Amino acid sequence: MKYKPPKLMTFSKDEPITVEVVTKFMEKHKLEVARYEYLKNMYLGIMAIDDETAKDSWKPDNRLAVNFTKYIVDTFTGYFNGIPVKKSHSDKEILTKLQEFDNLNDMEDEESELAKMACIYGRAFEFLYQDEDTQTNVVYNSPENMFMVYDDTVKQEPLFAVRYGVDE
Repeated sequence: MKYKPPKLMTFSKDEPITVEVVTKFMEKHKLEVARYEYLKNMYLGIMAIDDETAKDSWKPDNRLAVNFTKYIVDTFTGYFNGIPVKKSHSDKEILTKLQEFDNLNDMEDEESELAKMACIYGRAFEFLYQDEDTQTNVVYNSPENMFMVYDDTVKQEPLFAVRYGVDE
């Protein structure tokens, strides 16, 4: 598969966001999902050479797949995010709240997984939400089921994001 960088999905910020607009962007995103699956398979070591037909039993079969993709991603994220981000604040109360938030969401792990996912797919998302107890939670999200739409200005600021699931 030849590498094609993904195009940013853009939309005019003056136009209304309707169900038809979101559906159109979902269809565009579904075309990218095959590329994301290919990239994930590369990381997992599932190579195209594995799908080739077996050679005759009397012929040597010296095919070999080396998972260099996993090595590169794991090494880079280790160097990039091996030492967790340190946060500080002069106000002790704010620092305590920040540490509680980090502990509640296991932010070291979240940031590490986010960095790894960004290396594998070229993009990743951090999803913030309020739970039943009105606490803010953070989870990482794969670009396989989420996408961002940007405005069509020079700044390309985010307009909206869509996270979806498909069932029968």
